[in-house]
Amino acid sequence: MECVSILLKKASLICFVSNVVIVRKLVITILMKDYDKSRNPFIMCNGIKYINKGYIMKKLLCSAGLISLLALTACGENQEASSEDAESTSAESVEETNNGEEAADESTEETEDIEETVDNDWDHQVGDTNDDGSLLLLARNDSFDEIETGSMTLTLPQVTVSEVVEWPSEIAEFYEFEPTGIIQIDMELSNASEETILFYADQATITTSTGEQLEADFLASDHIDGDFIGAVNKSGSVRYMLKNSDPNEIEWVRVLIDAPHDEESFDNVGEKVDVQIDF
Repeated sequence: MECVSILLKKASLICFVSNVVIVRKLVITILMKDYDKSRNPFIMCNGIKYINKGYIMKKLLCSAGLISLLALTACGENQEASSEDAESTSAESVEETNNGEEAADESTEETEDIEETVDNDWDHQVGDTNDDGSLLLLARNDSFDEIETGSMTLTLPQVTVSEVVEWPSEIAEFYEFEPTGIIQIDMELSNASEETILFYADQATITTSTGEQLEADFLASDHIDGDFIGAVNKSGSVRYMLKNSDPNEIEWVRVLIDAPHDEESFDNVGEKVDVQIDF
């Protein structure tokens, strides 16, 4: 009887192994089977390749079902598994958990390091592209001292240099050239006098370390009205299109603005602005 029992167990084991092999072959056959166009994992639309979610879901569900079948089949025979195997599996699970915790700790440390390097509230950091991907931010100076001339105060929250990655076709028709980069100067102005002062900061001329002299691009810039009627505040961004320079080589920008003057006499009531912004 003992021999018969042993033979039955061996036969059962052979049957189990055969089932596993058959199911594995079935998995491989399904996963490796050539698919026709209706089962293509990608869909072409307007020349753009998109993932066929329906195909992927079917493939995943099919694979998951077969894997579950393998697991269930194995469970039927694993009732006689030794406690030694269970202990080995348990030890491996503990080790994986520890490794996972260590990886999580390292990830947290890396995140903290990144947060430490980003010490401002700008939406885009140096090295980022803008929302439509057309500009790459190369440099920023946001720590320049405010400038006082007469009753006027000029603050430059940021001066940036960006590289044109892709010149948008919808605005290309308005330009006779394709700029290599864009320099942006954010301005905040205030008049401390009750008198009307004329100060046209948005008409500033700039020169660059690469040898270009540029005037403000009024199509791309905000209009900052230069007539300050009494104690008023104004702000906006002024942009300059680089024509011949590599924006990656710009080390500084020099900003020149005519002196503020009186509305009636047109006499200067302050000094002209002439500052250099370093990157």
